[in-house]
Amino acid sequence: MDGPVFALLDTAAAIPDAALAARLRDLTISWSRFKYSGHILEGADLDALLARARAGGHRYCLVQTWGHILQEVWTPEGSGGDFVTALMRWAAERDFAAAGGPDCLLVDLARYRAGSPVIPFPDSLAAGTARLTADSPRKVSRLKAWLGPAIGDLGDADLIEAARLWGAGAARFLANAKLLTGSLPRGVFVWNIESYDDVSEPAESFAGPLSTLYSVAAGFKPNWILESHGFDERTRVVFYDYSEAGLEFRRLLLNEWDGADYPAFLRHLFRRLPSSRAFYLLWDGATPEDLDWDDVEARWRQEIDRWGGESVLRAHWARYRRLRHEMVPCNLLEGGAPLLSRLRDEESALIWWSNAFFTIYSNWKLDAGQRQEIYGRWIERLARRAPRLLLYGASSNNISVNAVRAADYWEWYRENAGDELEPGRLHRVELRF
Repeated sequence: MDGPVFALLDTAAAIPDAALAARLRDLTISWSRFKYSGHILEGADLDALLARARAGGHRYCLVQTWGHILQEVWTPEGSGGDFVTALMRWAAERDFAAAGGPDCLLVDLARYRAGSPVIPFPDSLAAGTARLTADSPRKVSRLKAWLGPAIGDLGDADLIEAARLWGAGAARFLANAKLLTGSLPRGVFVWNIESYDDVSEPAESFAGPLSTLYSVAAGFKPNWILESHGFDERTRVVFYDYSEAGLEFRRLLLNEWDGADYPAFLRHLFRRLPSSRAFYLLWDGATPEDLDWDDVEARWRQEIDRWGGESVLRAHWARYRRLRHEMVPCNLLEGGAPLLSRLRDEESALIWWSNAFFTIYSNWKLDAGQRQEIYGRWIERLARRAPRLLLYGASSNNISVNAVRAADYWEWYRENAGDELEPGRLHRVELRF
């Protein structure tokens, strides 16, 4: 079943504070972009929005109001799906014209007519969303306090009040925002959440081996890049990250792991770099203290299957450990100067920044326009310092960027960046981050 086109119903008239209205709009769009990269329609009239969706040739339209949130949950690879995937599976088994409620409505455009009855989502789907309305002075006051830096002061009593004001979904959303905005600066990704598909084959213009790999300090994707693109004893590896704990993870992995039995190394890692010093990004809220080790073993089997067996990965690791490494503390949202000073203009160099410009941390701290401004300056600086550098990552709107050289991408981006509703796209492989 084809996925829906997203639409945003302008409900600014129901929000008595213009700055708060803009913030709620931005949250709805930003959290939708975790799993949706297409055009977002926007307007104040529902029927007009649906007519535009039909005119675009779409079968389904998912309409959200300002302040509605699609919540993000990471599950071990292959064991679950996001809200939209689950929603479309549910829709495939039912005949309906419209489903959901006033803040999130899935419309079958082939069947819908004005006034069509709306069937509700099941609780299992509704639990993956939150709705932040501003229809009382208390709600306005609480939202203006919590939708910003004060999220760090959110306490248990505040979460109880949030659940009373907006429901359990909103309380979960705010609790997760507090946790991640406060913890990601010491975050550690022992696995990659994103796919390796974009780096499985080199760009057509690339001739190996890699001269330099510039990489965020996360999981095994940097090693997959090295393996798929080729490396030799001259290859330089530069890890950069705003998380000192993330860089320490890479140091410990490099110095203390032999390339076999990663679950055993993780048990060692959690003792050497405990949760008091590092925030481990594991699935669905798991921590080192309550981790299901059967899930870890299954995830490790998936990893070694990707490599073609543990012996292949172990042989790669033995070669990899002999390479020259640099560890660079660097926050790209603050300009990335420590990394930029180390860039070389090389024909066979590659940079991977994952979704550094589009995380829960960045989306809470900055609105879409601010993120796009920072991202544009980053791309310009890459193009000026290392025009031949191959780029891999995601834009400030979470749109894949891959297999394109810095100078070429910057030239394209100046004319085609788009905005949060219709972001430009230039990539060989589309990923969700």
